[in-house]
Amino acid sequence: MKSQILERKMELDLKELFWRLLKQYKAILLFSLIMAVLLCLAQHFMAVKAYNAAMEADKEKAEQVELSLDEQIDSVLKKIPESERTGVEYLVHGQEWINAQKKYLDESLLMGTDPTNQRVLVLTYAIEGAEEKDLPSLISNYKNYLISNKNVEAVKPLISEEAEDKYIAELIQFADEDKVGFEIDTMSGSNVINTLIVLPYDTDAGKLADAVTASVKDYSKSQQHIQHTVRLSYSEEETCYDKFTGGRMREIMVNINNMEKALTEAKKSMSDEQKAAAESIVAIKDNASKLEDADPAETEQGTADDEPEVKAKPGFSKKYALAGFVLGAMLYALAFTALMMLRDRVNSAVDTVNYTGARLLGEVYHPGDHKGIQKLMNSEAIGRIQHKGKSDTEAQIRKTVSAFEALCEHKDIRDLTVLDLTASDSAARTVNEVAQSAENKDLRITVLGNAAEIEEKSLNEIDNAVIAVSDRTKASDVFRMMEMLGAYDVKGIGSVYTAAL
Repeated sequence: MKSQILERKMELDLKELFWRLLKQYKAILLFSLIMAVLLCLAQHFMAVKAYNAAMEADKEKAEQVELSLDEQIDSVLKKIPESERTGVEYLVHGQEWINAQKKYLDESLLMGTDPTNQRVLVLTYAIEGAEEKDLPSLISNYKNYLISNKNVEAVKPLISEEAEDKYIAELIQFADEDKVGFEIDTMSGSNVINTLIVLPYDTDAGKLADAVTASVKDYSKSQQHIQHTVRLSYSEEETCYDKFTGGRMREIMVNINNMEKALTEAKKSMSDEQKAAAESIVAIKDNASKLEDADPAETEQGTADDEPEVKAKPGFSKKYALAGFVLGAMLYALAFTALMMLRDRVNSAVDTVNYTGARLLGEVYHPGDHKGIQKLMNSEAIGRIQHKGKSDTEAQIRKTVSAFEALCEHKDIRDLTVLDLTASDSAARTVNEVAQSAENKDLRITVLGNAAEIEEKSLNEIDNAVIAVSDRTKASDVFRMMEMLGAYDVKGIGSVYTAAL
């Protein structure tokens, strides 16, 4: 029995919950409006904060543009103590070196080839008709020319128009130098120049050989102060293993990895301010480097594009206001639902029957005297709609008394005790009116007021009882009363529920 009561205690009349929320529409609207204002203000505060930060950043950026590179770096370093600047400089130099190495690996045509299956154009030029004593200087001049900007410009269209000249020159090597890593046979002799040109994947070896030879012959005209002729004696495309390029590539990647580890370890002992300063300086230097390398016309256009646009000062968002309003209504409904479940009250006539286990004899609603916040949380108009046909108090009292009279006649009794658990003065008056009307029908009605604190010995004098409750009655008082009635063999033959509209 007790466990059954506890299970009933957790029940919630959803229909009653809906009507109670509807009666509080004024409070819900007010709470929702407050939430809408609060959320709108919070969003506005965050937006203004972000706006001010953005404006400050734009101002600082504009000021930085007017400064020289050294002044920009000094402005960053001044924000940290002088004792911490050495660590910042170490991070900056280390990161600059890493960026430079990564840029080289990314842009170098030589590093972009496969050293294990290298395509190479072998060109051997023979110098004839010159005296032996003049050969060293002539060969040196021709080698310098082959890697000069003029020769690079001559062959660049056949290799890559976009690549920097230094990456084109890097492809041109000479077989008689120790750094060359190609294992190929070349012609020997003091009057020959063995030129090796690494071929990117889509380079036409034949056209490149013709272009280099034409460029060399054109250069030979400027060297006729020494009697000689130059001719292409050997031209062949070969595929081989380039141990020098492969080793250099591995070495660069290992060095990058080691430097990154060293910088990571160094950062562990540095403050956040030092790290931020290092990142800012690296960014400043990178931006300066890009501006130096960029085309002047593109730089001017980029500067125009980078000009901060005029930002409108943030206003109040209707979207957030609507979201706050909806959120407020949801929060109010959730909070009230939780209150209904936890406040230990008899919330409806349905709960009355569930908690007492006795048939409902009457359901009487009386006008409420709502004041202050209670007036805000109750709508009599909604209450009358909810209890349509039951809002006439006198008619409901007559109906309840008629039920009393019929039940007593059926059970052949004239004495009846009403246990008043209403816990409300207005509800207690309604219960007394029911009792007074019943006495006019020749029924002897005894009303035990404040029945929640009744002394148990008084139950020995009661045979039949009707339990009167209201929406102020504690469910725990009803449970306790029903247990007491069972212990003293008092029959709970009915119940009455009363509440204010």
